Amino acid sequence: MTRREPWAARINELAGTCADAAGGVAVLPGGARLAIGHADGTVRCVELATGDTVWFGAERHAPVLQSLACSPDGRLLATTGDDYTIRVWDAATGAVIGRHTIPAIAFELRFSPDSARLATAGADDTAGVYQVDGGARLASCTGHEAWVQSVDWSPRGDRLASVSNDATLRIWDAAGGLELERRELGARAHGVAWSPSGSWLAVGLEGGEVVLLDAAGPFAEAHRLQVGPGSVDGLAWAPGGRALAIAGEHAVAIWEVGAGDAIARFPHDAPFAHRVAWAPDGTFIAASLCGDRVRLWETRAGAGA
Repeated sequence: MTRREPWAARINELAGTCADAAGGVAVLPGGARLAIGHADGTVRCVELATGDTVWFGAERHAPVLQSLACSPDGRLLATTGDDYTIRVWDAATGAVIGRHTIPAIAFELRFSPDSARLATAGADDTAGVYQVDGGARLASCTGHEAWVQSVDWSPRGDRLASVSNDATLRIWDAAGGLELERRELGARAHGVAWSPSGSWLAVGLEGGEVVLLDAAGPFAEAHRLQVGPGSVDGLAWAPGGRALAIAGEHAVAIWEVGAGDAIARFPHDAPFAHRVAWAPDGTFIAASLCGDRVRLWETRAGAGA
């Protein structure tokens, strides 16, 4: 047990509302508060030092919340659900400051590096780009032949990466939605994450593998890690990009670029982990688990942070 585990246990007790996974988790700037998107469609903010709820959102997605993201500037949260909407929240107060209708369920959404746009991974086989202020659809990235499961922005915000149940990775021009690159993955993919430097692209596959691609070249495979059986749904790069946190079926793992195996594995007792997020200083990770729970692990010893 780490010293954060008692806090995590209290958060778990507060979070348990549904048998499904918590839809998302984000560590807010400063590392003192955690935003949780619950499987029952609600959103809350928790103080890590006490486990107390700072605010509980007055609105909810129905019936399920799919994804939660925090803007890079730390001011906003965004959520999607099965109700074909994006909600934009004030991260400090929990006030809803935007509601945008989208054409399909979005399984994941990500803020652009400038916090002005949102990318969605859609059940209409499309990655979409939306303006945060007003919700205008700026681009539609079409070409996948099955659900888009995950999206991420390049560090400069000019390209998008998307992965799909059609077993492909695609790179898009974020401004116009033009497909720039395509790579066959050999398996359905559920997660994608662009490294902060822009050099690497990590892809989580249904078979429990993570593939690291060279994003500076032709997206050739550089490394491959076997996390375990089942799918890899959540991927998040540490601040600085030296390590990758991976939400696997039986464990949350940390992998350093170039390492032959994970440098830390944190087993969990849930059927699977869904999303994972780093603290801004890299000293702990938070993961949403099946059973609508959130668990935290310190990484300073394991990841050398």
